Amino acid sequence: MKVKVSQKTLEFLRDIITGDKKLSPYKSGPELVKFFNSLGFNDVYGQGFPSRWYYTETKLQELNEHGRISDVINAYFNPINFIEKENLLNDLVDLINKYLEFDGYKIEIRNRKVRIIAIVDEILETNEVYKLDNEIVRENIEKCDKRIEEGDFSGAITSARTFLESLLLFIYKEIAEKDYKFNGDLPRLYKDVTKLVGLNLEKSTEEDIKKVLGGLISIVSGISGISNRVADRHGRLNEYKKELLKPLSILIVNSVKTLSLYILNVYEKIKIQNNHALPNF
Repeated sequence: MKVKVSQKTLEFLRDIITGDKKLSPYKSGPELVKFFNSLGFNDVYGQGFPSRWYYTETKLQELNEHGRISDVINAYFNPINFIEKENLLNDLVDLINKYLEFDGYKIEIRNRKVRIIAIVDEILETNEVYKLDNEIVRENIEKCDKRIEEGDFSGAITSARTFLESLLLFIYKEIAEKDYKFNGDLPRLYKDVTKLVGLNLEKSTEEDIKKVLGGLISIVSGISGISNRVADRHGRLNEYKKELLKPLSILIVNSVKTLSLYILNVYEKIKIQNNHALPNF
């Protein structure tokens, strides 16, 4: 994932890497050169070498221009660099996240690996979409459930919608072999994807099946409308009473789970029938 950050974030990252602010281990000039050479540079420490902070900031700016700050984060915050210093790693991650959040990102340390997550797409990360399967669906719905448990009902609604959008965009790209021009119209996206997988309503469709498929369209439209009104993606909690948000969020999350598993299973069967290779799960 290409990641670019603000100058303020770069400066704080510089201070962490150099250790000048005593928040992190101090790195000497040769150590800084070794660090950045591991990211593809070929520098040599010697006479005439610039100040440590200037060298570090220059390298960070160059990497930032190419969207490679994620490489810096992965290299520096790798848990293997903090063996028996796990508390320090957690503290540094918490500090840098305060800056990254303004850039739309955050760092997570999970299973001894560094993960950079786009906050606006927190539920389905870019690297997960290419190994999408029923387990991924369940894992992301569990993230929505966790928000409900924490009392973040509007956040759960936001996350459920974001996941459904990501799933539909993935299926569209896999079948159409091109990106969908998405403008935020979730019901339209759903209808376009169902046409690709053969779930669109036809005159020959049995009446009971029409009712079920028509009901799915209504669910998607309802999720879209509700998330626009109460979800934190638009920065406002309005009109819905707080005591109604919890059952509403549970209903939406469960609806997205059912709908996502159904759409994914239909997609997988279509791929098999057409003798196409399934995505790498």
